[in-house]
Amino acid sequence: MMPDLRRVSGASIGKRRKRVQICDTCGVMHERNPPQCYCGAMVFTKFDSKGEAQRWAQLRMFEKAGEISRLKRQVAFPLAADGGTTVGKYVADFEYRDAAGKLVVEDYKGGAITGLAEWKRRHFEAQHGFAVTIVTKRTK
Repeated sequence: MMPDLRRVSGASIGKRRKRVQICDTCGVMHERNPPQCYCGAMVFTKFDSKGEAQRWAQLRMFEKAGEISRLKRQVAFPLAADGGTTVGKYVADFEYRDAAGKLVVEDYKGGAITGLAEWKRRHFEAQHGFAVTIVTKRTK
């Protein structure tokens, strides 16, 4: 029996996802907690899902190849109501500049998109005037 995805909360999705770490020195992905890397380094970047970690690794390769620049992750943007009052924030998974220098804001979605996440994305797009790129398991 399939769950009703319209009633899935962000908290319940968070309990099901598998958190992973990527070694900042050699780039190897680790699912053990605490991670231990073969290269001897003990500096890791934590990700909420395996898919998000894989997308980060892919974007880092694009950055090293010169296809994108200024790659950042977990970038927060304030969401303001009419009159400028801050009502919340939209946290994008990735932000970078493409080869033409255009700003790209990207979100990785491995499963269902909650109503609140959809509302925040639409609010961000209306406020900032450009679309958020949604990357899923099938589009990366």
